[in-house]
Amino acid sequence: MYICEIVSSNRNKDKINVYGYIMLKDKNRNHNYYWYCEKWDILKCNGRASTILTKDQYNLVKFSEHNHAAEASQIKVIQAIVSDKPQTLESFIIPENMKRTLDGVDFLVRDLIISNKRLLIFTTSANINYLAQSSIWIMDGTFKTIPNIFKQLYTIH
Repeated sequence: MYICEIVSSNRNKDKINVYGYIMLKDKNRNHNYYWYCEKWDILKCNGRASTILTKDQYNLVKFSEHNHAAEASQIKVIQAIVSDKPQTLESFIIPENMKRTLDGVDFLVRDLIISNKRLLIFTTSANINYLAQSSIWIMDGTFKTIPNIFKQLYTIH
């Protein structure tokens, strides 16, 4: 029985490698998992697979043909990119060029640990002055469009 390789994902979405094709999890019922080709939206590929999860391994049960060639080398590229990224916020090092604006003004104003949680605050003194003079602030928090090591991005305008 073919054992599918688990592929790392930037967004912690379940992916597997089946014969060089990257498949995304569609749904699961008990230990049965159903997958679709990651190129379904770009190439309209209808490639599908089903697996059974046994002892933390996805065993291939069924596999349908794809309308494009397999890309085994892409999996190595994905794994290299994901493994090179910091896995925790504590291991995330802010590069020096991100601590200042292009004009050389301080941009990272606070790098704090509060209740074992890291908090990064980016702004400039000019931005603080604008907020101080404004009668209305618009604030927004998001969880979905940020790297997984961060919990939330919160912006104040």
